[in-house]
Amino acid sequence: MDDDAARDARGKKYGWWASNLSDAEAEETSRDYGKIALLFKHIITDYFGKNYTYSIEDSEYGDNYLHLEIYVDGNTFVDTIGVTFRETKGLMVTASFEDLPPLDCEFDDLLEEIDSKAAEWGYDADLDVPWELEVSDTNEPDYISYTLTIHAYGKLFDGLPTVDELDEYFGKVNDIIVSHCKGTKYRHKKKTAKKGS
Repeated sequence: MDDDAARDARGKKYGWWASNLSDAEAEETSRDYGKIALLFKHIITDYFGKNYTYSIEDSEYGDNYLHLEIYVDGNTFVDTIGVTFRETKGLMVTASFEDLPPLDCEFDDLLEEIDSKAAEWGYDADLDVPWELEVSDTNEPDYISYTLTIHAYGKLFDGLPTVDELDEYFGKVNDIIVSHCKGTKYRHKKKTAKKGS
């Protein structure tokens, strides 16, 4: 088996994290650390919601933090959730709206209206921690990508919203977009990420 075929076979068998390891290293890592994968699966599904499929697409750590990039599948709006654990927790959630039909307003006016109304949503008054929605990418007039940043305090995942709550939030963004579609119904279609990309 050539190198590319062996790498692909390892990726399919163990996950794409194992692509650049030898077969022996991938098997040893899977055997010795496999329980942590099961633990993460339980933690993620317990906190973000059991109705969806999740995959950790990337991770990073340092002296005082751990960051996970989690892809969500089976939901309506949320594409990825980036969660960072340090003294406070941070969540960066992305959602994209593409193939927008012609609008009854200027594209910049649409973005401004979403920005204005978003300031009223997702605010945790008990903790005095606002949710911050920002445009992360646009391709006027038919594509908008948003990043929602949330900071939370407390133990582990306490204070972080579920995927259902995040989809509800982005549903409000979608409602504003729909309200400005000229004579055409806009229907959001979530992008499907390629595994291992």
